Amino acid sequence: MTRSKSRKLRPDKLPDKLLVTGVDAMLGSNLALSLCDRFAVVGVLAERRASLDLCRTVRCDPAKPSRLAALVRREAPRWIIHCGPLSRGSWDLPCECPDGQQEANTCTALAAAAEKVGSSLTVISSDAVFAGPRMFHNEQAPTTSRLPFGQAAREVEKVLEGSIALMVRTHAYGWSPAGGRSGLAERVCGALAEGNLPVLDPDRHATPILSGHLAEILLLAYRRGVRGLCHIAGAERTSEYRFAGELAIVLGLGNHRFPVAGPQPPGDEPEHLDETSLCTRRARRELKGAMPVLREGLERFAEQAANGFRARLQSAARKTPRSG
Repeated sequence: MTRSKSRKLRPDKLPDKLLVTGVDAMLGSNLALSLCDRFAVVGVLAERRASLDLCRTVRCDPAKPSRLAALVRREAPRWIIHCGPLSRGSWDLPCECPDGQQEANTCTALAAAAEKVGSSLTVISSDAVFAGPRMFHNEQAPTTSRLPFGQAAREVEKVLEGSIALMVRTHAYGWSPAGGRSGLAERVCGALAEGNLPVLDPDRHATPILSGHLAEILLLAYRRGVRGLCHIAGAERTSEYRFAGELAIVLGLGNHRFPVAGPQPPGDEPEHLDETSLCTRRARRELKGAMPVLREGLERFAEQAANGFRARLQSAARKTPRSG
C-alpha cells in the first residue's frame, strides 16, 4: 500500500482568522475552542502564561489598548470576539469590579483598529446591567443595576454605540480552563461530587446559555452581519436553585435539596442582582431561530466532561506565548 501525501491548503483555501480575547478565562477559552474547527484562531491571553489546544496564543496587556490595537492591525483577522473582564454573567461576578473606564478605552481602540483592517467586531457584555423589576428585559429596557459591575458594563456599551461592533449581552456558563476561575455550573458539579452542597438563591433569576451554544449563535450573527446591541441568552428564565437542581438530574445524581440563601435584611443595600433575564426577540427574529432551552445546555455541558472537550480546555501546556 502506498502512503498518501498530505495536501497543503492553497492560500485562497486557508480558513479565516478569528481573534478571541480573554482566552485565559472561561468564556474566551470556550468560544475559541468551540470555533477552532471553522477558523484559524488567535487567542489573546491577559495574564496567565499558557496555551490553548488548537489555538495560537499571544499575551497582550489589556491595560494597554494601544498594544491590543497594534495586535489587531498586525494579525488583520476577519472577525474579533472581545471577552473582556465585564463579560461575566450576573451569577459569577468578581469580588473586585473591573475598571469600567479602562475597559471602555480598550474597546474604543479595538473598534477603531477593527474598522481600519476591515474586521467584524463582537464585544461580549453582561446581563448584570439589569436588576429588575421586570421579568424579561429587551435591548431598550432601562438598565437598573446599581452595582459597580453593572454600571461599568454600561460605560463600555455607551462608547460602542454607533460603532461597527455587535454588542452582545448574555449570561454564559461553561467549564473553566486550567487555572481559570470556576463559574457557578462548575462549582455546583464539584460540590455534588464532594457531597458539600452550596447555598443557592431561589430568587436570583437569569437566562443562562452554554458557551458552546453561544459560540454557534455568534457565528450565525457574524455571517449575517448583525450590529448594534443584541441579547443572546438561554430560552428559559431560571434561578440559581433550579439551575443546580436540573444539573444534578442531568448528571444522574438524582434530586437534591440545596441549602437556600436567606432573604436580604430589610433596609440593607442588595448584594446581588435579583432579576437579569434577557428577552432575545431581536436575535430570534434576525437569526430566524430559537434560543436553546435549559436542559439542552446542561446535557451538553455534562457531555463535554466525557467527550474530551473539557480535557482539551484544561490541558493547557505551560509555556510562554508570544508577546503582543
